[in-house]
Amino acid sequence: MQPKEKNEQPKEKEALQKSYPNWKDLLSIIAVYFLLSIAVGLAVGLTGKNRLEGFALFWGYCIPMGGTIIYALFLQKLRAGDLRGLVKLSIHGLNPRLILWGVVLMLAISVAIEPLLELVPDQWLEGLNTMVGKGDGWSILTTVIAASILEETLFRGIIQEGLFRKYEPWISIVVSAVIFGAIHVIPQQVVAASLMGLVLGYIYYKTRSLLSVVILHAVNNALALLGLMLSGGEPATLHEEIPIPWIYWTIYVAAALLLIISLVKVVMLIRRGKFQEIARPGRKPEKIDHEAAEN
Repeated sequence: MQPKEKNEQPKEKEALQKSYPNWKDLLSIIAVYFLLSIAVGLAVGLTGKNRLEGFALFWGYCIPMGGTIIYALFLQKLRAGDLRGLVKLSIHGLNPRLILWGVVLMLAISVAIEPLLELVPDQWLEGLNTMVGKGDGWSILTTVIAASILEETLFRGIIQEGLFRKYEPWISIVVSAVIFGAIHVIPQQVVAASLMGLVLGYIYYKTRSLLSVVILHAVNNALALLGLMLSGGEPATLHEEIPIPWIYWTIYVAAALLLIISLVKVVMLIRRGKFQEIARPGRKPEKIDHEAAEN
């Protein structure tokens, strides 16, 4: 029996090394997204327009993101031979209280990082905010519905899920969050999206509910879009909206405290959840939260 165990270890290690995705896979997925985005931009330029609006905004977003998802799934099929274990759409772990506190947490984070984001010139945001902040049906469909479903499918359902089967959980969460932030390109969005990705990644890892993070993402984007609509499509921070220093800093401190409270609540709700054994190639099964507590 001893020789057999020694022979099994290299096989497990080899399976782990070959499992999807590796770093080349991740780089190629990013490259495909940007190439498709450039192609869409060139196509729009040929029409004589300098920005995407209305229906063009919708398909101009869906083509690069949808195409990247198709490529990522094709790569998984090519490299691993099947698509099992990816894009979990189970309703298990869907808890309204967890979603509520998750939204509060992300809003508190957005306020907490404002002083950092104010150091970055906002000219990159102006065009995007003017385009998306009109609040018409197509901008709502694109930013609230399409972005939430497609981005969570790619970054949590495919990339993070695949990384989890190869690396430690924290690596899968951080890497998927960083890539999620990077594809937003605009510096302010890169920082904000990366932090949001950490929250969404943690909740997805613990609950295994893609639907939960899709809803969280959708509510976050809806609130951001509402803020843009109310400001007339112009980029405006809370600091700009509340010029009186003591009032602003009172709200800021309250948001910081709310961040801590909401983070604790999210962790507590998740820890009360049920557990399920999840196996990874070459590793022992690991207990993860399968369904968040109902109470």
